[in-house]
Formats: sequence, C-alpha cells, structure tokens
Amino acid sequence: MSAISLDWFLPLTGDSRTDIGLGSATAYDPSGRVAAQREPTVDYLAQIARAAEQLDYEAVLVPSGGGSEESWTIASALTQHTRALDYLSAVRPGLVSPTLQAQTAATFQSISGGRLRG
Repeated sequence: MSAISLDWFLPLTGDSRTDIGLGSATAYDPSGRVAAQREPTVDYLAQIARAAEQLDYEAVLVPSGGGSEESWTIASALTQHTRALDYLSAVRPGLVSPTLQAQTAATFQSISGGRLRG
C-alpha cells in the first residue's frame, strides 16, 4: 500500500448521469421530472469496481443504510469481478450483533483472499 490511499464509493442506491450528490439516487431534469437512474445491479457495480481498479484506486467504500442493497453481499459478489481491489464495508453498530459481524468479516476475508479493508 502506498503512503496515500485513494478509495472510491459504490452507489448502492443507484445513480444517474446528472447525479446531484455523492450516492444520491434522484436527480431532476429542468422540467422537474426524475432523471433516468442507473440501478445498483451487480453488473453496473462491477463496472464501477473494475474502473476504480484500472484507475489505481486501492479500495471502494461499500455503504450501508436503508434503501440500499446489503453491503456485505454486494462486496462479496464484486470480489469475483476484480483482482486486487479492497472493499471497505460500512457497519451500522447496534443493527447486527458483534459476534455475527465478526463472523461475516472473517468469512469475507476468507473468500476474498484478504481484501477487506479495516
């Protein structure tokens, strides 16, 4: 790892070409209608992850929250589409027991070849 680590963000709520903010799934055209979105499919998110890897980003943040895809499942799927990219999966304390969270992280490390960023 270099002295400066550059990481990217995966839009698990979707995004658009006219995105109005990082991770914002809703943007509006001049008439006030909702602009076309890119849905957070595995294919689309894999495209973003591969681009980040090709541009020498070291990791991607996989956010967690209401209204988005489940971060650990998406990150696990994306490890099959990248070679060296690390994943920083967001955790919401209090929603999952620490024991289950530790087991999930250990399993992710095992199946990804140690690509969980801590």
